[in-house]
Amino acid sequence: MQDDVTDATHWTIDNRIADPAQICAYGAYASLMATVVEPELYQRAVGLAGIYDLTLLDRTGDVRDAVPAKPICRLSSVTILRYLVLVLKLSS
Repeated sequence: MQDDVTDATHWTIDNRIADPAQICAYGAYASLMATVVEPELYQRAVGLAGIYDLTLLDRTGDVRDAVPAKPICRLSSVTILRYLVLVLKLSS
């Protein structure tokens, strides 16, 4: 899925639909992963109510069977980001 997001973003730039200086990733986990995997492509990111720490989810979450035994979370690489990231959590 992450490659599909990157491919679609490149397509919008290549077809002059999007300005490469104004690319923002929006969503949840995938939006923040996009900024880690492709730090040169995105200038901003917005994460909304996502799961951002798969290791913590594995230890404390209620979906343990859905997460690999040794989850890999590259979001620990967040220190490579060079711009602001907005993460929102909603409550009822």
